[in-house]
Amino acid sequence: MGYMIHKIHKSEYFMVGYGGSVHDYQDVTFPADIYDCRTCHIEGETAPADAANFKHHRALACGSCHSDSSDPAVIKSEMHDKYQPDYACSTCHAEQGQEGAGHHMTDAIAKDNAKNSYSASLVPGSVSIATDMISFDVEFKDSSLTTTVMSPDADARISLSNLYFGFGNDIDFGSGTQKIDLRSMTPTSVSNGVYRYTSATSLTPDESQAATGVVSTKMCVDRDSLMGVNCGTGTHESINPAVITGELVAFNLNGDTSVMAKRVVVSNDTCANCHDEKFIGKFGIGFKHSGSYSNFEGECQMCHNPTRSGADSKSIIDHIDFKVRIHAHHASKRSTQDPVTFPEHYGNCAVCHDKGQLKMDGLSAMVATPSTDSVLGAVEFSPIAATCVSCHGVKDSLVAHIRANGGAANDTRGSYVPGSESCATCHAEGKTNGVDAVHPTQY
Repeated sequence: MGYMIHKIHKSEYFMVGYGGSVHDYQDVTFPADIYDCRTCHIEGETAPADAANFKHHRALACGSCHSDSSDPAVIKSEMHDKYQPDYACSTCHAEQGQEGAGHHMTDAIAKDNAKNSYSASLVPGSVSIATDMISFDVEFKDSSLTTTVMSPDADARISLSNLYFGFGNDIDFGSGTQKIDLRSMTPTSVSNGVYRYTSATSLTPDESQAATGVVSTKMCVDRDSLMGVNCGTGTHESINPAVITGELVAFNLNGDTSVMAKRVVVSNDTCANCHDEKFIGKFGIGFKHSGSYSNFEGECQMCHNPTRSGADSKSIIDHIDFKVRIHAHHASKRSTQDPVTFPEHYGNCAVCHDKGQLKMDGLSAMVATPSTDSVLGAVEFSPIAATCVSCHGVKDSLVAHIRANGGAANDTRGSYVPGSESCATCHAEGKTNGVDAVHPTQY
């Protein structure tokens, strides 16, 4: 079983079963770090009774990744020849009463420790714009240090530290966005762990408009110390860094203490159920942008929004607008991607959405998503309509239904009036014909 399951998740398993039935798993897409046993093997109080047995492994389980053979004797011989010159026997073979395969988890544990100790957040009342310059404060914390945490330009453990601004929380940052590389800037110290930055900007938002700031960080970590380490100096440094997801901080230029946050329609926790929050595994995974953007609740939308420059040249199914992109991607509807082997029915909204996130509220100011139809040319889709067609496609019956209820679908650009969609009347979560009712949703 261990051999088969590992091979399936590595997309390397093909078998002819009972009655000549063919089972081909060579196209499986695994969305997390396959090197971290804990991705599948649950630990803790909720774990099955014998869950820890995976730490005391057999040759076949090891060989499923480390060898091309399925013969235990050959696997043992190959692994001894490969690893004995450089590693102690205890690296693979557990001492009495100790765990085996523990080295498989050191990479993930080191990254977990970095994520749990380090944070970087925008100070909300600190942002101002004047004469084409934007000024702001960022607070850095690190519970693993006994000294004041340094700014990213001086902290040799940090390989990436970017602050992303998005203006217009109610319109998916349609009033402008900006990325600022904090490692390339020398700030002034304001107080313990708080640093002030000033950068050029072309943003001209209204001072009362709700906006969001988020800092994404990558930190080099070491598998021996299980902590952050100055990049390039670790005794057993991880090939890829820890990805530290930043907090979404709502603010406006007036410095108001109560600012409307961007609506949350998908949670980082639900994404982590499949993607395990590491974004870059020990040997890398095919995760878009390699973890440079990791807060799915709002950071991704700073680029993946309806008004992103140049995005309107694609068909609606291939648009980068987040609500379209994510649905179409997981449903394998996009024309420009390799197939995704989504492990659930893609119509099960509960895989990604928590209860309460499908009420379709907070859309009164949202603009349409512009796209290009192969026949009609420049068209647009209203917000809810764009989400629906990302899975269901641009069908005549669906287009007619959308238009009859105030929405736009394949309509002339500029025809949609924000807030005129009435889809939520029947299809909001909890309604008789709510999306949670008409789809195979299983909370």
